[in-house]
Amino acid sequence: MPPRLSIIMPVYNEERTLLAAMRELMDACPEAQIIYVDDGSKDGSLALLHGNARPEDLVLTKENGGKGSAVRLGITQATGAFTAIQDADLEYDPREILSLLTLAEQNPGSVVLGSRFLRPNPNLYRRYLLGNKFVTGILNLLFASRLTDSYTCYKLFPTDLLRSLPLTARGFELEAELCCYPLARGITMHEVPITYHPRSLEEGKKIRFADAWKGCLTGLLICVRERSFLRTHRHLITQFLRYLASGGTAAALELLSYKLLLILGVHYLVATPTSAIVGIVSAFLLHKYLVFRKKERFFHHAFRYGILTVWNILAQILIVYVLVDHLSIGPMWAKVIGIGVVVSWNFFFYKFLVYV
Repeated sequence: MPPRLSIIMPVYNEERTLLAAMRELMDACPEAQIIYVDDGSKDGSLALLHGNARPEDLVLTKENGGKGSAVRLGITQATGAFTAIQDADLEYDPREILSLLTLAEQNPGSVVLGSRFLRPNPNLYRRYLLGNKFVTGILNLLFASRLTDSYTCYKLFPTDLLRSLPLTARGFELEAELCCYPLARGITMHEVPITYHPRSLEEGKKIRFADAWKGCLTGLLICVRERSFLRTHRHLITQFLRYLASGGTAAALELLSYKLLLILGVHYLVATPTSAIVGIVSAFLLHKYLVFRKKERFFHHAFRYGILTVWNILAQILIVYVLVDHLSIGPMWAKVIGIGVVVSWNFFFYKFLVYV
């Protein structure tokens, strides 16, 4: 009878932590099939694997090619109903794999990720935190998802589903592939909170900030290859068109009030914020009730909208001032440009920061 779970542990020059990681994994998941893949280690890692792996486990070795290539080799040998990935560096607690497995069994056909950001965890390097958040944000934007930790090591798949994914990554961009292909195909992805004990660069941390750019590019290519953008963003596109229509109405009211103030002899630096208030109030009501259709939490949304409004007014004043006084553009055209700039970024501010 095949095991419930296969666990792939890619290994590259991890002799300092490998033995402890192996013991923790075997203690936490004694019934799982464990597949160790040595990615051409130059230290004593392979000898440790051969000397300490259980008879029922597999020890594979290959030339160095990156984490992605090692995991892909392990997938070909997985026999469990589900497959998870475990690093050899003690940053993750193997006991928590079972919580991912339980949720996966309760939700057949779904993928479960362990998120380091659903509970407080230490963070050694701010740039890594920002890189992860940046990549996760881009992938969420591309695939209309709400993941919090796309580059987590802990990803658990039904093995048949995992084998069906056309994975090609050799390095850490595998993490992006493992998120993007399921999202592009409409497969449900769950997240559970996990603990995290980060190690330093001196202790052997291998991922680099440049891997964030590779992850973003990988996600973009998958989005194009799978033709998923229009399918996954149909609601977003419809919402954006409603936003343009209501925003255009508010902008027309703002321009009309601006023109009227200029005719009345009001200075353009006074007319700009005054007419902006007209447009902002109109836009708030139109966006709240017609675009994002949020009838509840009026004062909550109004407060957030007010904060964004202050930013928009200051931005418009600055834009109009620079265009008129430094670039010699007429006040009316300067105002049009200012509105266009604000409109372009406001949709995403409204959707993800204000009307939530």
